[in-house]
Amino acid sequence: MLTKREGVIHKICTKCIMDTSDPNIEFDGDGVCNHCRTAEEKLPNYHFTVEQEKVNLISLKEKIKHHQIGEYDSILGLSGGVDSSYVAYLAMKMGLNPLCVHFDNGWNSDTAVKNIKNIINVKGCDLYTYVIDWPEFRDLQRAFFKSGVIDIEMLTDHAIFASLFKIRRENNIKIVLSGSNYATEQGIPNAWVWPKMDLRNIKGIQKRFGD
Repeated sequence: MLTKREGVIHKICTKCIMDTSDPNIEFDGDGVCNHCRTAEEKLPNYHFTVEQEKVNLISLKEKIKHHQIGEYDSILGLSGGVDSSYVAYLAMKMGLNPLCVHFDNGWNSDTAVKNIKNIINVKGCDLYTYVIDWPEFRDLQRAFFKSGVIDIEMLTDHAIFASLFKIRRENNIKIVLSGSNYATEQGIPNAWVWPKMDLRNIKGIQKRFGD
């Protein structure tokens, strides 16, 4: 669909809601954007038969066990959401012994907490809850609000990985387990990407807008 506002042509994909707010977007003769075409090409690669799943999981387990040094063969960030909960379920089903780590930034939902408890109680794995310094984190979040940046969740994303790898080193664990669902949520256009792991950026925002 084409619309014109203040002399600028605005175009929307005929298949999804992506539009020319992505400066690098491209449309084919049917008006379908490159993001839809890429998804059409990649999604079939993420569907496996039951037998293929078994083979893949066995191969993955062998690789993980090969790198085991101490008590735990892997470390797993457990938020209580769908992705991490399912990864934890698969890890236990495969006979792995991951150290589950939950990052508590003070904004946990009751549902997430309940999911985490259920997973730990049923599967019997160890849980390490990393509780962040709330006054410090609150000041950082306020600084991000004041700065007007578009991604205030950058702080949590950064801290989750930082704490996860810190605990990994302390326990001499080589493998980090993670999961995402490409079929329903997978990234954003490259033109919109910013470096979430840029500590200098976080410190700069806090120095300018924090207390």
